[in-house]
Amino acid sequence: MYLSYYGFNKEPFHITPDPDFFFMSPSHKEALAAVVYGVEKGLGFVAMTGEVGTGKTTILRAYLERIRRTRIRPIFMFNPNLTFEALLVHLLHELGIDGRGKSERWMLHYLMRSLVHEVGKDKRVVLIIDEAQHMPNQTLEKLRLISNLETMDYKLMQMVLVGQPELDVKLADYSMRQIRQRIAVRAKLRALTPKEGIEYIRHRVSHAGGKPDAVFTPQAMKAIVKAAEGYPRSINIMCDNALVSGLGYQCKPITPRIAREVIREFKGGRAMPNLRWVGAACAGAAIASACFAVPMFWSPSQTEAATAGIREVAHAAALAPIPETPALNAAGTATIVPAANGAIALQEEVSE
Repeated sequence: MYLSYYGFNKEPFHITPDPDFFFMSPSHKEALAAVVYGVEKGLGFVAMTGEVGTGKTTILRAYLERIRRTRIRPIFMFNPNLTFEALLVHLLHELGIDGRGKSERWMLHYLMRSLVHEVGKDKRVVLIIDEAQHMPNQTLEKLRLISNLETMDYKLMQMVLVGQPELDVKLADYSMRQIRQRIAVRAKLRALTPKEGIEYIRHRVSHAGGKPDAVFTPQAMKAIVKAAEGYPRSINIMCDNALVSGLGYQCKPITPRIAREVIREFKGGRAMPNLRWVGAACAGAAIASACFAVPMFWSPSQTEAATAGIREVAHAAALAPIPETPALNAAGTATIVPAANGAIALQEEVSE
């Protein structure tokens, strides 16, 4: 809704991971390199951990985009909360084999045969497990049985474990020592530094067709990055809310005062003040930044209605649902396949 006002050709701060907006901070660059290296070298296990909102899923999407139309065949698991037997059933299903009702030994045997067949076609299968901290301990520990499927040179199936810091805690347990020793490459995502956070905002504004200095003042960006503690998801939400509010105030670039109001809303503080007050602040800033503050001339009834509307829109923007994903089977697995337009698509699985 604010695209034309700020000169964007697409939304710069949507919270759905988008490889087109991938920002390569040193931490993100290191994590992506770890996944690429571990899979290409056939090392078996790669682990990537990071706090909520640090960009783990965005890195995975960037990796999937990178391997599109290559010999790597990814299987993406969204819901790892399942038994080891159920995991084997669905891995076989992805590879075209019905393992329902079969023993664990039978399924491991045919999984190996299928993986060898993929190698014969010059394909390499990689299992990517998101939210791996939710995988039951017994299932996680038994992943070593899949890791044991190997040739003289490399593992037949590569596995990428992605999760929150709780995954590190789980892997540090004594009972997990066998799986922990098999993890060849580890990467830990860190929050953005203040400098990286400002570069991140400018990066996203530029990639959406806007001019950073015409959208946010340096002080507003600094305030948002500090309040978000360097977490990209929080930065996105606050910047998006600031743009919605800025449109309502007819104010550009976004000033520190507007940023602080959005930060208070984000952190559950006091409600936004009367728009006439903020409009007057924007009018004062107009001397230096050409800010056009129409709301200061509104009548009390118009202001009250506008305030309610802005609150509603800002709240909706902050809580906007992620676009619907393909329906998943009980194991939460989906096959990644090239779409007709060349983009990555998730092929829906249907249980028989």
